[in-house]
Amino acid sequence: MSMGSLLRGGALLVVLLAATAGAQTSRTPSPDLPNIERYYERPFDVPSFVLAWEKTGRLGADGVLGFLAAIFANEPEQIARVSTLPLAKPAQTIVIQALRFAQKSDEARALAQRWNWPPREQANIAPVRPLLATRPEQPSHFNTFWGASFATGDAAYIRPIYDYYAGALAEPDIGVDQVVGMVLARIRGDREAAEAIARNYPRERVRWVVFGASALWSLDANARQHRFVAEAIAQFVRETPEGLAVKGLRMLRSALREPSQNGAR
Repeated sequence: MSMGSLLRGGALLVVLLAATAGAQTSRTPSPDLPNIERYYERPFDVPSFVLAWEKTGRLGADGVLGFLAAIFANEPEQIARVSTLPLAKPAQTIVIQALRFAQKSDEARALAQRWNWPPREQANIAPVRPLLATRPEQPSHFNTFWGASFATGDAAYIRPIYDYYAGALAEPDIGVDQVVGMVLARIRGDREAAEAIARNYPRERVRWVVFGASALWSLDANARQHRFVAEAIAQFVRETPEGLAVKGLRMLRSALREPSQNGAR
């Protein structure tokens, strides 16, 4: 589905809710599952998690994709363990794609063969850029990077999300107050405020506001919960202390009536 079709009619609020809520974190969507947000502090059994995740309906697949990609890259012994799991095709597809992002295309093809994928599908498993060499383009991609960051505690996975947010504000007709306002509208459940902001932009431009707000909210929300995220944002702030991205962080924290932290003072 195209971006234009997503933004027709009254769908803006749906996009906003999915964008900001979905990309706030990559929190595991069931209390019965280990919390992937804390894997970097408290590792758990990865194959057991994958099985349980599949049984709960594969919710949060974008975050799990990034989580597994980082696990496979940093803990390659997990590949053989996951390869023995009796997964259905949708979960298999996430595992295969995670292997590709982890630069394990040979392992991905071998696993697809083991899982009896059709030859044509096996042939389509070609190398792709590593996750850190890709750029997020929408909130579901932010979740993939958050999943990888929570698997590793590596701030490198946060940078692409921040760069997207800063890039949205660098667009000539995008106002930082509008992006912050969109975040606040989501937090407060204010549909009218969100749609009023959207009406300031043509359809093809409003995505910068909506998706930029999604990135901003995810950065701020996760900085409150994870020290490594807060430290990464503090470094970004030191790099461009007078930039629009830092201004947006300050505005959001001020609007939420909490003291600025982590260098954004």
